[in-house]
Amino acid sequence: MISVAPFMIDGAYLIHHETHEDERGEFTEFFNKGDLNLRNLPFNIDQVNYVKTKKKDTFRGLHFQLPPFPQAKIIRCLKGEILDYFVDIRPNSPTFKMRGVYYLAEDINVSIYLGTGISHAYTSITDDCLVQYLVSGPRIPDLERIIRWDDPDLNLGIEPAIMSDRDKNGSFLKDLLHEL
Repeated sequence: MISVAPFMIDGAYLIHHETHEDERGEFTEFFNKGDLNLRNLPFNIDQVNYVKTKKKDTFRGLHFQLPPFPQAKIIRCLKGEILDYFVDIRPNSPTFKMRGVYYLAEDINVSIYLGTGISHAYTSITDDCLVQYLVSGPRIPDLERIIRWDDPDLNLGIEPAIMSDRDKNGSFLKDLLHEL
């Protein structure tokens, strides 16, 4: 069983997972389509991603995909600890440009649901992190976009030690507005 609660910005939710333990170990239900549908959060899994990050202070993001194939995501940290960042990039949303951050770790039974139109990133705060993404919608590389970590309109307040050239060379949100 899962419970779902709105979190910080419109379209972002915390999913709390119930764990059952016995002498064999433990069982946790990570995804339940019916529970999400009951809360008007329909989610069809098109892709499941595992991302391993070797070093702490590694930043990945802020990623999103444009219409007509925007993607919703459910993110969970399976190993290590991360700070998960998300920004509402929907110009007509009441929480446009608002950001959220949440601590995720392997021993915390919480995932984050991010609806379409929310960009996503995370920073590893331990070595050897493993993060799982459930993704709705197909991956279309020509529709992928990256918002810079140092965008002054978003003020994430971070200075990553390690990041890809692709993420370093992202765009400022104001330069992507015409595509949204």
